[in-house]
Amino acid sequence: MVIVGKLIPYDYQADGLGKLDIVRAKGKRRALAVMATGLGKTALAAFDVEQFSQGRKIKVLYICHQTSILEQAQPTFSAVLGTGWSYGFLHGARKDFEVDVLYATFQTMRNYLNHFHPEYFDYIVVDESHHVHAETYLPTILYFNPKFLLGITATPEREDLLDIREIFGKEAVSITLERALARGYLTRVEYLVLTDDIDESVFNELPGKLTVKEIGRRVFIPKRDDEIANIVLVRMGKLENPKVAIFCSSINHCEAIAALLPGSRMYHSSMHIDEQKESLEWFKATKKGILITIDMLNEGVDVPDINILVFLRSTDSLRVFLQQLGRGLRKIEGKDFVLALDFVGNVGRLQMLKELEKRIRNERERFGRKIQRGGSSKKHVIVNAWSSNFTEEAVDILGLLAEVKTGYTREVLVNHLLKLTGEIGRVPTQKDVIAASKSRGVASLATYQSHFGSFTEALLAAGLDIHKLVVVQNKSKDELLDDLRFLAQKIGRTPTTVDLAAVKLEGRVTATSVTYVARFGSYMAAVIAAGLKPNRHPSKTDAEMLEELKALAQQIGRIPTQSDITAAYSNGEISSSGTYRLRFGSLDRALERVGLRSRRVENSKKSSEELAVDLVKLSEQLGRIPTQIDVGNASKKEIMASAATYKRRFGTWKSALRAAGLIDDEV
Repeated sequence: MVIVGKLIPYDYQADGLGKLDIVRAKGKRRALAVMATGLGKTALAAFDVEQFSQGRKIKVLYICHQTSILEQAQPTFSAVLGTGWSYGFLHGARKDFEVDVLYATFQTMRNYLNHFHPEYFDYIVVDESHHVHAETYLPTILYFNPKFLLGITATPEREDLLDIREIFGKEAVSITLERALARGYLTRVEYLVLTDDIDESVFNELPGKLTVKEIGRRVFIPKRDDEIANIVLVRMGKLENPKVAIFCSSINHCEAIAALLPGSRMYHSSMHIDEQKESLEWFKATKKGILITIDMLNEGVDVPDINILVFLRSTDSLRVFLQQLGRGLRKIEGKDFVLALDFVGNVGRLQMLKELEKRIRNERERFGRKIQRGGSSKKHVIVNAWSSNFTEEAVDILGLLAEVKTGYTREVLVNHLLKLTGEIGRVPTQKDVIAASKSRGVASLATYQSHFGSFTEALLAAGLDIHKLVVVQNKSKDELLDDLRFLAQKIGRTPTTVDLAAVKLEGRVTATSVTYVARFGSYMAAVIAAGLKPNRHPSKTDAEMLEELKALAQQIGRIPTQSDITAAYSNGEISSSGTYRLRFGSLDRALERVGLRSRRVENSKKSSEELAVDLVKLSEQLGRIPTQIDVGNASKKEIMASAATYKRRFGTWKSALRAAGLIDDEV
């Protein structure tokens, strides 16, 4: 290991120094070093200045956009180069010119360019060099002509797609976050995605009817600030010296969170510069505490002992996210891991995290293969440096996103066909699918044709008997009328459209009302053409409908469900559930009129203890902790109350699970 100055480079920094030396040996005068936050980019630059100077003093410019970054860089250079070098600053408060190493902001240097000859500096370091295309950066970079120019950054990619490699060239040194984590260069991360409050109704919609944007807008139910504060305090209580950085969405949000966390400090752009400095210095010096910010910790602030990161701010920028995550990644003695608590209800964040997790896993596997091949002479340990815990709801959301992004899969389309078959009681026709795609959210006919080649192939893939469909489509008008007469004789009355789907005729394949309407103009015209008497019964009174409902309850020995009523309606025993809703406002109200209450109402009236017992029973049936979607499905079968009932009763879904003893007090 090479020892330079008073500090000893880490192995990966020593490798970087060798690569920068190779760049210069090839006659190049500029280079780019990309290193994940926490790896010591500033130290690498200081070591390379020492390497480049070869024991003699040279003129060095260290330049960036923030004074705080300059003030942090100076001690690192001093530790490497020693006290024999002179150091000074050029920013709003100081104007030092006759020094060996000058730390300057771009904003100030732009106004003082005429104080320096273009070749005055031998070595220039551009920190946070991804900003280099900015109007305040570029004129300075273009003005100077140093013997060597080094750009250093953790995040080279810019949202505006301007490429900093046009200025510094391709990366001479590159250590990505996933590589650094996989090889143990950074602190181990425990990442908790806390998105358990969601609107499960979105999952009942079909992928083809949703967009990623709609999912993000509709699925997440934000946690209350007091819930968030409580979770943070619980987690802090598990560490001896918790040091917490919280990233909020706005200044108002900062103030709201600060009010819920006694002893915390704020650090944002609307504060006076002296207040900002006081808050940051307090946070650096204290052994435990909370600093609440928006984005002022993103760049250039080094607080190595941060061990809890709290994300409350949504961002679709990978660069910003990695900057914020990097605040807790620097390795120091006594810090075993950094805990990340992510409350951001954001589709992009979930996708971002899964992709990062995948890249870390792939990097770890590549590194393992390299060691097995003998590709490294050093002793390395493959580190499990990233563990993430996604709630089951977050996993459900990712699954839905996968469906939406890939479109309909053949499996999903088959399931939808089978569901439609169950709803209409027969093999669907193309017209059925067209109608259902408008009213029920089923995929379009064109979607089936594009995935299977034809609608017939889709039916075959679903295992449906297309023979019945073909026979019906080939029947003549006379054959259709004969079917109607045969059906009327069998049931003893003129068939209704419901009878066509519900009644099975021996050795016959009956058409649906859609077919009759298509051939005769209307179903009533077909009935008349068959010589049958049209059904023109007078509307039933409320009392008659209620009497039918009461009779059905006595017949089946329990309170009827909507499925019971639909089945009885198909047999001509009772009015439809839709008629009950129109006449009485809801099926539940109709049941209450005859002294009955639906199981759904009964479930919602249960005590908290009974609700908890139902959760335990469902957990035993599933063999795991139920999700809100599981409860929603059970509620539709009237087995238990809805997830919304649980949240109203217990406050949050997690509180309901705790009350049932399914999870402990840990968040």
